[in-house]
Amino acid sequence: MYEDAEDLLDEELENIDDYYLSFEIANQKYAIHIANITGLYQVGDIVKLPDEQEYIRGLIKINNEPIKLIDTRVRLGFEALVLEIEALVNMLKQREQEHKDWLSELELSINENREFRLTTDPHACNFGKWYDSYSTNNEMIANLLKRFDTPHKQIHEIAERARSLVNSGKREDALTLIAQTKDNELKLMISLFSRLYQMIYENSREISIIIDTGEEQVALAADRIENIHNFEPEQIDYERGNKLIDGYVNTDEDTYIILKDDILKIIYN
Repeated sequence: MYEDAEDLLDEELENIDDYYLSFEIANQKYAIHIANITGLYQVGDIVKLPDEQEYIRGLIKINNEPIKLIDTRVRLGFEALVLEIEALVNMLKQREQEHKDWLSELELSINENREFRLTTDPHACNFGKWYDSYSTNNEMIANLLKRFDTPHKQIHEIAERARSLVNSGKREDALTLIAQTKDNELKLMISLFSRLYQMIYENSREISIIIDTGEEQVALAADRIENIHNFEPEQIDYERGNKLIDGYVNTDEDTYIILKDDILKIIYN
């Protein structure tokens, strides 16, 4: 069982109908009544099912019982998490390659005695633009990303230094500077990228919320489990509901989308 599940689900709660388990999907907070939740588990191996809807991922085994896993993201109209993660990692691999190419082009421009036209501003390259705008609530990833700042800036700074050396007749010193940067700052960035890819994959393991519908058990895939909340009926704005959503709860911190209690309707409507 997911390591935090027992603490969340074993609390002594009064009037259980007012309590909801909140979780994240595509950076939005959702909630569902806890009354019929029987467990929280990390999503493991999935057995595909033929001729099923796209959002029915297949069967997972919980306590040796096969349970249908619903890709809640896809059901709600978002991109599947696995595709989102692959796109992020592939983008970052391109940014990594661009910095290898940047140094190679700087070296080539010196050897061919021509102008270096790539950006020397660490905030203007594709990685710099992404880095400056990206945010995450994952502290481990956030702390790792901070370590990119210095070597990334140092790489971009050497273009002017190398050109100054060339203008002073010290071409070999400029080429030595580039070689040293490849062996130090670039190598550090490559190592950080490798750790970042691994950390992204490790921290994107979905959690399955196991629900007893009265007819069968089903599992809803969630990006992250958050907490248990006491939402009283008068807090819920039912007017904005639809066939999948009961309503919305606005708190001082966040907006929670309340999913329908009838999970079978979420699956098959």
